[in-house]
Amino acid sequence: MVAEQFKLSNLSSSLRSKIGPSNVDLRMTHDFYEYDEGLNQRVNKIRQSEKGIPLPRLTRMSLSTGFQLSGQRMGTKNAAADTSNTTALQDSVAVVSPLSKNSGGSKGKLWSTRFSVGYSLQQSNPALKKETFWLNTNSSLHITKNWRVSYSARFDLMQNELISHRFSIYRDLHCWELAIDWTPSGYASGFYLRINVKSPTLRDLKIEQRGGYNRIVPF
Repeated sequence: MVAEQFKLSNLSSSLRSKIGPSNVDLRMTHDFYEYDEGLNQRVNKIRQSEKGIPLPRLTRMSLSTGFQLSGQRMGTKNAAADTSNTTALQDSVAVVSPLSKNSGGSKGKLWSTRFSVGYSLQQSNPALKKETFWLNTNSSLHITKNWRVSYSARFDLMQNELISHRFSIYRDLHCWELAIDWTPSGYASGFYLRINVKSPTLRDLKIEQRGGYNRIVPF
């Protein structure tokens, strides 16, 4: 019944532009139909201007950008600024963990910092408009060839508060590797320790320990 009434799908659009060293991503969704605030629902009537020209209503928008800075060790190339690929806002408050399969130190790189900032607007129901404005940062310091420490955080710029943050330590143990991930507060606070074989064929050979208060499954 609904499909028969609303024959036009929402209009989705995206735009990417390079401004200086950074990419700027803009994504929007428009609805062709009117929204009746009295009935609190969409109605099967094309939204139009006074001249009868279709005038789609903006229901969702996201704008994001980001960049990266890095510094090299003595005897290598000078510090450089790189563009970091940005993605559409996902309305997630989680900070991505720096721990990954390729956690080894980068040759010659001493430090790196990535920043990303974004704004989102959600107003499918005009009476329940929701806005978010956030900043993500991820910094890594390669203390030695085998030691690396990282810090990542997410800030709510509208509420001026820290949403979540995480500290990580990585140690290359030749054939093995050690990773420690600690989230002091916020969602999924706790720690994660892993010692595993670096060989891809033996990565299931590992020791793991988890702990914390805000967790879904007890450990």
